Amino acid sequence: MSNLQTSKKDNIVKIVTIAFWKQLVIGFFFGLINFGLETLSNPVKNITSLFFDTIGIVAASFFGWVSGIVSVIVEHACVMIFWNGDWIGRLFALCSFTVVVVIQLFYRNREKITFISVVIVYLILMLVISLEGAILSTHYSQINP
Repeated sequence: MSNLQTSKKDNIVKIVTIAFWKQLVIGFFFGLINFGLETLSNPVKNITSLFFDTIGIVAASFFGWVSGIVSVIVEHACVMIFWNGDWIGRLFALCSFTVVVVIQLFYRNREKITFISVVIVYLILMLVISLEGAILSTHYSQINP
């Protein structure tokens, strides 16, 4: 479990531990933000290839495993409740869980987060999520023509 704490002297963000209940609150908050961003991005989804539906999950994942996983669960539960989404389409939640895993594994043994490390992890995420999403999309289109 980690939190981000900015140091103005070094322009570096240091990772410190925070309480479990705070991670639950952070995860819930970012899950709702994520659902809002996904809702707003729906009309332009075919025009842009930006991952608006992962911004909240990425942010929550920097705070720890718990907040990242809670944000995934909240966001996808909101989609199921408010959009009456099908269960097969929710397989894309695997991409969201992948975001949490990649960020937590990338920063597992680091004491600080620099700008270049955020750029590197985001490039890794774009590659992994794009491949995972393409595989899921191919299987989804075969199951649900």
